[in-house]
Amino acid sequence: MCVVTFIGTLLCFAVGLLLAILGVAIVSALRGVHPDMRIAYRLVALPMALVAGSIVFVHNLAVAARRPSITPTVRYDFVSPAKIQQS
Repeated sequence: MCVVTFIGTLLCFAVGLLLAILGVAIVSALRGVHPDMRIAYRLVALPMALVAGSIVFVHNLAVAARRPSITPTVRYDFVSPAKIQQS
């Protein structure tokens, strides 16, 4: 569950950062100023990853709570080789 949450958060951070970089580059090109990429990291990608990571974690908790745990059943009603030879 933690691995899925980590991968989901990392994926959302990467996608959010890509979109934020593109947005900052487009806005700065339209305004004719140098792009400040700190905005993409601090104001867009990091909060987006935190929110998405929280959502993924809560979703994984809900799925784990609804799904019964699958444990292998051990059966001890087998016939031992010693009993087979006696009969």
